[in-house]
Amino acid sequence: MMLRWLSLLLVLALAPLAAAATPSASKQPVAAQPPKPKVTTLGVTKYASLVSYCWQSDGKGICADGAGGSPKSTIAWRAGREVRIDFRLPAREVSAQTVHIATPGAPPTHEVKLRAKRLDKAGRRYLVRLLSRSKGANELTLFARFKEQGDVFAELGLRRLR
Repeated sequence: MMLRWLSLLLVLALAPLAAAATPSASKQPVAAQPPKPKVTTLGVTKYASLVSYCWQSDGKGICADGAGGSPKSTIAWRAGREVRIDFRLPAREVSAQTVHIATPGAPPTHEVKLRAKRLDKAGRRYLVRLLSRSKGANELTLFARFKEQGDVFAELGLRRLR
């Protein structure tokens, strides 16, 4: 009987140590920055580059500021064709525009604001149509605010197909 009690006490004493060493399902890694928006048109998908953002998760926040004009990816486009944007999280206050930036970091010399139409109830996916007056644009810029996490400003290079 005494051996059973000692075994039980030993198990109870070691249980917290075992629990601390076991990864918990509730302790998933938290993203330190927002996901990159996914942009699809003409059957091609690319990810927009994050330029600036403020992001909060798990009680911690981070902000990063960059200069636009140097997107890491470029996507081909045609006027009037659908461009689908997946922010990969529910977003609100979404805006999209095409711009022409002559040199990285310089302000745009030409801007065309686009109408972003929400495609799903959650607000993850949006649709825009690039307009023919965007013909000189070399970037698509995107802004979105997320409910609790923060906001993001991203860019994707554009190459017009004729």
